[in-house]
Amino acid sequence: MQTNQTLSPQTTLFPKLPSRHRRHRSTLLQSLQFELIRRKSRHSVKMSTLTRTFRNLWRIGFKEYGHQMQYIGDTKAGTLIATDRFGNKYYENMEELPLRTRWVDYKEKEFDAAQIEPGWHAWLAYMVDAPPTADKLLRTGVRPWELPEHRSNLTMSRGAYKPYSTVRSKYSAWQPVAAPR
Repeated sequence: MQTNQTLSPQTTLFPKLPSRHRRHRSTLLQSLQFELIRRKSRHSVKMSTLTRTFRNLWRIGFKEYGHQMQYIGDTKAGTLIATDRFGNKYYENMEELPLRTRWVDYKEKEFDAAQIEPGWHAWLAYMVDAPPTADKLLRTGVRPWELPEHRSNLTMSRGAYKPYSTVRSKYSAWQPVAAPR
């Protein structure tokens, strides 16, 4: 038994390989890694099945089907939980895949994730079980330190925060001096 030596992944995976196969360990390990990546990618990317798509099409209709394919990229049918003050609609369907049971349908076509209030964000991210309509603490404007209205993300706009620099510049612009002729 080796006590002071560190074992490489190849020796721990294939400890009893005959000596003639030891030189092929690295290629065998690489092929196993590629196989694991192939299997993982094949199973992790789940596309919508035809039966699920047709079932959701039957439940929501052609107009909503087109809307969801345009904006969400998938068809979902669920229970409308609530509509917030911006017009965003929040849905839930416990028959969906785990962690895909809650979703939002934005009112605006050009949406941003910052258009969701903090309470609804907590509900969508599974931080809380009850939506803000049922839990008073998740509602906006309950605490005195909260802003009276929700601000959207102002990054890349004129309203973006730009800190004022109080440090003198380390560099100065070069002022060329032309010699008189």
